Amino acid sequence: MIAVIADDLTGAAELAGAAASFGLSAEVHTSFRPESGADVIAIDSDTRSLNPTDAARVVGGIAREVQRAKPSWIYKKTDSVLRGNVRAEITALLAATGMTAATLVPANPSKGRVIVGGVYYVDGVPLDQTAFARDPEHPRKSARVAELLGEPAPPRAIDLPDARSTEDLDRCAAELRDTTLPAGGVEFFQAILRARLANSERSSGQATDPLVCGSHGSWLLVCGSAQAWGQGRRAQCDGRAVPVLKMPEALFASPNAASSDDLEPWADAITAALSASGRTMVAIGRDVTVSGPPPAALAGTLVAGVARAFRRGGVDRVCLEGGATAAALLKAMDWTRLVALPCRLAGVAALRPHGATVPTLLVKPGSYPWPDEIWPDACQAGVPPRS
Repeated sequence: MIAVIADDLTGAAELAGAAASFGLSAEVHTSFRPESGADVIAIDSDTRSLNPTDAARVVGGIAREVQRAKPSWIYKKTDSVLRGNVRAEITALLAATGMTAATLVPANPSKGRVIVGGVYYVDGVPLDQTAFARDPEHPRKSARVAELLGEPAPPRAIDLPDARSTEDLDRCAAELRDTTLPAGGVEFFQAILRARLANSERSSGQATDPLVCGSHGSWLLVCGSAQAWGQGRRAQCDGRAVPVLKMPEALFASPNAASSDDLEPWADAITAALSASGRTMVAIGRDVTVSGPPPAALAGTLVAGVARAFRRGGVDRVCLEGGATAAALLKAMDWTRLVALPCRLAGVAALRPHGATVPTLLVKPGSYPWPDEIWPDACQAGVPPRS
């Protein structure tokens, strides 16, 4: 068993999906279930928004549980631009596992995210000059990776190699020692799988699931990510004739105090729009600022209405962007164990609740766009409606 520890749900889903595309059985757990028997278990520690001390405590506890299950190896999934408690969590993992060092490679070169000379660039622009500088919870005020991590925490060492290409990732993967903890983004994880499964029949990376994409069936898109909304989701939906329902003002004003009376009309509107159009987006629907309600609280309230609509049936696929949004839906629906499906959609993980046939959850980080295939005029493979 390969164990992945991620600080949010989208990260866990992303790596489980990557493993599934290599032909490995993979699951996402919100609470570690070693008895699952999956080749890869990706655990969501849900620690990105915690303070460093609490994040380290939670991750250390998970790592000790994982160690008792005797995994083949452990991977620490971090945010690709190092938001959250990256150093604290890696340090806690090293302490819990006894490994002597970590190699941290958060770059995803195929998506234009590279590290050159210790500086992080997104599509050629230094990180602190991109939209990530305005992130409501973790603004990236520097492009230097060492500064983003904060002061070193001796005696544990974290190596920060440059990574400007897939070849760089492959080299880092090949040089890993058994006593070194690998950490970083999905593309470094894929490079390690390529290196370690080179002689395996399951290493082709060609597996696909024809049920993930298609123009038929009902699709509910849920946007709780400030980063994603800022990328123009409303305009994308308007251009594709996909109706958008923004969270009602009453819910936005007091997200933690939302009552059943507030949520029912919201759920009614979602149900009606989805029934009429077959594909609908629901969203917080405005910029999230540091001075406003916490993003996690807004995502939770957004999803509370979605969950009510979802329980009424008729939803075949749910497209989720943003880790807080995805985690809130799983909590609302009491889904703690999900099976990863092979998926041909770039940057998207496909999941289903364990033991269920519907819905398919398509999950991605808020900082990446949805691939064209999810939009109704671009789907290439028909999927029959749910019977």
